[in-house]
Amino acid sequence: MSFVAKPFTVNISRVIRLLGSRLYKTSDVVIRELAQNGRDAIHKRWGPSAIPKGRVQFDVNPASGTLSVGDNGVGMTEYDLEIYLSRLGESLKAIEDDLSRGSSLGLSDKTSKAIGEYGLGFFSSFMIADEVTVTTLVENASSAYRWHSVGTDSYAIERIDSTGISVGTTVVLRLHSGSLKYSNTTAVRDIIKHYCEYLDCPIYLNHSTDPVNCMVFPWEQKTEAKMRSILAERYGTPIDLAGFGVKKLPSIGDIGYALMCHGADETTFSIFCQRLFVTDILHIMPQDLKYIGGMVNYDGLTLSLGREVTVQPC
Repeated sequence: MSFVAKPFTVNISRVIRLLGSRLYKTSDVVIRELAQNGRDAIHKRWGPSAIPKGRVQFDVNPASGTLSVGDNGVGMTEYDLEIYLSRLGESLKAIEDDLSRGSSLGLSDKTSKAIGEYGLGFFSSFMIADEVTVTTLVENASSAYRWHSVGTDSYAIERIDSTGISVGTTVVLRLHSGSLKYSNTTAVRDIIKHYCEYLDCPIYLNHSTDPVNCMVFPWEQKTEAKMRSILAERYGTPIDLAGFGVKKLPSIGDIGYALMCHGADETTFSIFCQRLFVTDILHIMPQDLKYIGGMVNYDGLTLSLGREVTVQPC
């Protein structure tokens, strides 16, 4: 008896929407994913100079029902668009290969590697959009490229004139009718601050001249008064500090933290990884210290695929 090998048949549109709707608890993470992608592209291009030179730009347009996110990062070639945006699964291998060649990408140490390890965050865009268009240009390239999809079983890539296009990438989402809140300036600003307040890259919104995010953790502030002010803004309550700083642990690396006495029965720890908000955790302290809450940043966390909860390495 002989067997005949046959290729799998995959409904790509359903896979894309499944990735978007089942990996994440809320569609707000689309803002986080797009900001993180821009940050990673900027760090690949600028390296240690990312903060003074880099820029992630969000623009909302209620009239057209669109949300756009641009960056002045490394940009993508036609090959990059094929691998990272158009071939589910292959993007994972490509990212693993890139990380293994970290020195060639300016990612020479653990703390500077790309946050987006899985390469699937881009597809979360289809949680809120019917149509996604990506325009991108690599430095010194003769042409730019445009990638387009409506989340079905096909996509299109075209070479376009680079005149008037800056180096980097711009993603435009045409929002579907149930997601028009993402064309609201206040809503998008609040989401950026929630997830990306301390991300090491300036994020601008519409015509703002100042970044939306402060880029500096409370324990990195120059004065304790400024630290209290930032914590109070995030948590909406006067802050009684119980401790702060960076703990250097030889076995696992540096942990930044700020501890607060809330005086409440149930306190929360906000968990950050590589400066990006991951999740809030309750009941992390012993019973006799349950009034202590705060925030912690640890770059060595092993995250779940949706980057919303932490998992232990095998």
